[in-house]
Amino acid sequence: MRVHFRVNIYYLFLYTSFFASLYFARDSHLVIAFASVLFFAGVVLISRIRAYPMIKTAKELAKTIKSLEESVYQIALGEQLISESVTEIVAGSKNQFEKIEEISRFMTEMSASSQQTSNVASKIAESASKTNVSAQEAGQVSEESLGKLGLSNF
Repeated sequence: MRVHFRVNIYYLFLYTSFFASLYFARDSHLVIAFASVLFFAGVVLISRIRAYPMIKTAKELAKTIKSLEESVYQIALGEQLISESVTEIVAGSKNQFEKIEEISRFMTEMSASSQQTSNVASKIAESASKTNVSAQEAGQVSEESLGKLGLSNF
């Protein structure tokens, strides 16, 4: 409230000195008119000096706002880079997932092939054992036959 009252007094002195300078200049009292103009200039100067801290604060506030705008811009750029990186990571993950699926299919095929190979091997072993049994039987039959013929010494 007090500041408001002082500002009103400054404006009162300002307008009074301006109109006084006009009045005295009209009556050719140049010295008084000059003094009124100086007083007018003094009041303006005092009001500027009193307003200087507010002007300085406003300039600092403008600098702060500008730096905040730059920070927001940098944050937006950072968010854009993060978004692009996440997109690349997701694309890379998709490629990795496809490779893993391909490896899984290959392993399944290899397992099936291994199973088939195992089946074939067991059939071969079974056939070999049957052949071995047949060979033994044939050997026994041939020994008996040789024995009957009297050629058992061979």
